[in-house]
Amino acid sequence: TDLVTMYLSTQGAHSGKAGLSIQAAMAIPQNCSEIIEVGPYVSAYSQSRIGEEEVQMAMLGVTNSFFSLNKIKVLEGRAISDLDSMMFYCVIGLGLRDKLRGAGVLEPLGHKIKIKDRLFTVVGVIDRLAPNMMRPMELNDGMLIPITTALRINEDGRITNLTARLANSDRWKEADAQVQAYFRVKAKGISGRMSSAEELLAQI
Repeated sequence: TDLVTMYLSTQGAHSGKAGLSIQAAMAIPQNCSEIIEVGPYVSAYSQSRIGEEEVQMAMLGVTNSFFSLNKIKVLEGRAISDLDSMMFYCVIGLGLRDKLRGAGVLEPLGHKIKIKDRLFTVVGVIDRLAPNMMRPMELNDGMLIPITTALRINEDGRITNLTARLANSDRWKEADAQVQAYFRVKAKGISGRMSSAEELLAQI
């Protein structure tokens, strides 16, 4: 596969908001020739209620590129768009759609899900995804929201992960070196470890 993942950590920063900016993340392909596309994302959990049931809701704050990188198929409605910046829209997985149906919500599009005292309007439903170590496991049972919204509503919200597409799948170590060099200039205090599918398989 030509995809790699990178977990980001913040070193030497005193603010919980410190971290890689969306602008710096999206500019990686313009500054690192081994990377042709990136999809930064934010992962968080929050309490919500579906019918009479209290659930721990998985949320992923994403950009539009996250959908193409992870080959996510939209079954109903639409994907999260970069034009949705700061908006309270969400796209849900089939597992969450089934929970809503079990609570009597037969038409998910337009339904509102309450998270942190805010109402998110469902604008899309995605197809079920097979387990894949290169994708977040929360996709089938959680909700996708605009990354800007995720950073806004989470007190310690910051970009924690990147998915990237390589220009050459055999050169992920060179890509890693380029990204690390980019961080030293454009995102001081950020460090990350890049992993390829082959490397993750070798660790099993």
